[in-house]
Amino acid sequence: MSSVSNKYAKALFDYCSDQVYDDFSNFISLSNINDFFLSYLSLPIIGSSEKKDFLSSVGFVSDFVNYVIILVEDDILSQVHNIYKQYKRLVYEKRNLMQIYVYSISEITKSQEQYIGKITRNMLNKDTEFEIENIIDRSLINGFIIKAENYILDISGRKKIECITQVTKDFIRKTL
Repeated sequence: MSSVSNKYAKALFDYCSDQVYDDFSNFISLSNINDFFLSYLSLPIIGSSEKKDFLSSVGFVSDFVNYVIILVEDDILSQVHNIYKQYKRLVYEKRNLMQIYVYSISEITKSQEQYIGKITRNMLNKDTEFEIENIIDRSLINGFIIKAENYILDISGRKKIECITQVTKDFIRKTL
């Protein structure tokens, strides 16, 4: 992450702690499903007051609306996803919450979520609440990848095939 993203995420966090977390999450979701959303806010021909009115009409609180306008005026709205990641990390730290990313070929069940959370907490030696984000990746073949903090556990079919391929290549090189 860039230092600019860190700086803007920390500024928002210091100003309003985690009060605007839901607004920021909704803003990111909206930008992910509507390509025009960020482009509209970046248009220089549209004034700040119109942008504020637009964001307010969507339902964002005024503190968050003003923050977005600062990002637009400082010409860093393009980094809003990185800023959000840093902001989310700060909020999770404050809430003592662990973010776990699970890459799988299909949606995981609630019981799988609980099991993954339990083994991840045990491996990281942390007794904290967790939130799981399930990311669908059909290239895994089967199994899944768990990422939490600086820890990665890859028990996917793709990883097994890569290991077998590497062992085979090493064996062939040694025998030639």
